Amino acid sequence: MATKLYPPQIEGSLPAFYLNYDPTNSVVLGADITVPFIMNAAVGVTEVKSFVLRLKTASSNSYLFPPIYSENFNLANNTVTFGLSKTEAESLNEGQFYKV
Repeated sequence: MATKLYPPQIEGSLPAFYLNYDPTNSVVLGADITVPFIMNAAVGVTEVKSFVLRLKTASSNSYLFPPIYSENFNLANNTVTFGLSKTEAESLNEGQFYKV
């Protein structure tokens, strides 16, 4: 049986990436992005298992990398945090806008 996906609604906010560095040598280890959302009214709290992040640059329609999955969400605060690998983090540019 197919599962119908109901996307969360993201309004009025601009999430940002935060790079994670190794404290001993300042090498980039990865990046995190915390995305606020509003629960879709068609979804019950117990139905949420994970979230998926797809990224595009603001000027293109091609995806930067495969989907990023996260089970690190807080339904009380309506936020979900995604972790990017070192390779993914290094492909992001400071000051660049991305489509989430």
